[in-house]
Amino acid sequence: MEPLGKPQAHGANPPIGGCAPHQAAVRPSAWAAPTGKMMSPATYDKQFTVQVTEQMLSFIDLMADRQHISRAEVTRQALRDYLDAQEKLIGSRSRLGRTVMDQIEVVQNRLVRQLNHMSALLLAAVILQQIQRGESGSRVMEQIVQLAGQIEDHLPEAAP
Repeated sequence: MEPLGKPQAHGANPPIGGCAPHQAAVRPSAWAAPTGKMMSPATYDKQFTVQVTEQMLSFIDLMADRQHISRAEVTRQALRDYLDAQEKLIGSRSRLGRTVMDQIEVVQNRLVRQLNHMSALLLAAVILQQIQRGESGSRVMEQIVQLAGQIEDHLPEAAP
């Protein structure tokens, strides 16, 4: 084993399952850490190059040596952890959006109830005023029905 701080040759640590460097290693999940449950295996068949500092490489080598895994596996584990955290963050943002929409709906429903209540109070006040002026109750009701019909003709269509 080379001293810490010196980069090891690419593939110095064998990949998972002792596969040769040219063979694709297999994991139970596409990016989730293994859970012990057998799932449909994901094949590591894509590659990309990442440049790191000497210090980062030394730490990767240290972790690989301690865990008896390859540099690539240490990097995959770090990438899995990062992607899982991002997925949770995106999920929490989605939940936040739903929470905001739910709160908007609660406020909207409260406003509609208050508007209905205010309309009923206004109608009661108008009826009371008409009766106090001497109008008969049946005549006031006829006027209300007639007015309601005229208003109904001018209301906008309900949204789908």
